Amino acid sequence: MDTKLTNSTTFHPQTDGEIEVVNRMIVHILHMYNSKHPRTCDESIPYVQHKYNLALHGSIGHNPF
Repeated sequence: MDTKLTNSTTFHPQTDGEIEVVNRMIVHILHMYNSKHPRTCDESIPYVQHKYNLALHGSIGHNPF
């Protein structure tokens, strides 16, 4: 699949569009999970990450796991 790893810095995550899309998706999912209890956002990050990694990605047709 001839992929290249591009490192990003803390304040400049816009190295490629994929990182921006993933960040937006994670924030959106966190808002959905924590709409009733926003202070528990940090507790649900591992669950959101796991669900994201299990989801089928349209570009490759597989999940990351």
